[in-house]
Amino acid sequence: MIVEDFQKFVENNRASFTDDEIGLFRDSVRCFHAGIFRPAYIMAYQSMMIYFRRLIQNEDMPAGFDAVKWKKMQVNLAKDKEWEEEVNNAIRKKANAKAAPPEVPVLAMNDSLRLDFDYWRNRRNDSAHYKEYRINDSHVLSFYSFLTQYLLKISVEGGKATLLKEFKDACDVTKTSPKKSLQPLIDKILVMVSPEEMDDFFAELDGVMGYRFTGRYENTVFAYRLFLKLRVSDNKRNYYKKYLICIERGKKN
Repeated sequence: MIVEDFQKFVENNRASFTDDEIGLFRDSVRCFHAGIFRPAYIMAYQSMMIYFRRLIQNEDMPAGFDAVKWKKMQVNLAKDKEWEEEVNNAIRKKANAKAAPPEVPVLAMNDSLRLDFDYWRNRRNDSAHYKEYRINDSHVLSFYSFLTQYLLKISVEGGKATLLKEFKDACDVTKTSPKKSLQPLIDKILVMVSPEEMDDFFAELDGVMGYRFTGRYENTVFAYRLFLKLRVSDNKRNYYKKYLICIERGKKN
């Protein structure tokens, strides 16, 4: 089930990955099914690192980041022998409000998640150098599950902010045809937005939808109807159903 979920995650989000990244993920799964777990792990890990490299290269510098350090990082990311260590450094970098000037992270994620990457990197080294540590199917499955749950939630500005920007562009008629379906973006919500961010996401999405629709109630109703399409808990679903009813009644009044 974990392998199938990982494959669906990759295929359903093809627009977020390059052909090379998708190819490595697919080859990883082929190795897994063949019982060759070390290469399976290495290929999935390498695809993740290439994805982060491209992400940092293509996104704007985070607000408050040192411009000189950002430029130096971009130079190192372009070097074949240095880019992977630079990505590792970017993953590890935390916010430091006590520094002068205050330091901001390269990739937006919580600090507990950053610690997980040390584990994944160590397992990658075990796989590559055939150390005594045994790599089996459980390590690969755990990594697949991690990638499925978190990979697209991580970006320079954070998965929620990135997706809101994509919605904004999709709803801006100067950039995207009004006839173009929003379904691909709707499908990304559960992948890119953490559960604890969901309420804020829909509150902000209400404003973003003004680029495509007019009227506050219409925007809010649309946003929360999107939510009802998601696989959420019954309690959460019922809450938003009640919220939607209140909004529609308010509109009629």
